[in-house]
Amino acid sequence: MIATDLELFLFLLPGLLGTYAYFLYPAILRLWGACGPRARRSATPPPGRG
Repeated sequence: MIATDLELFLFLLPGLLGTYAYFLYPAILRLWGACGPRARRSATPPPGRG
């Protein structure tokens, strides 16, 4: 099998993104809510969420 690291990376990228998104999406949402641009305006989440 002749494949460069880049080709292998591009081949595995969709699966890796799917796995990372599935496990890290809640954590990313929490980090975004704590450190995102909206955190400066209001420290509390909008009503009706969470």
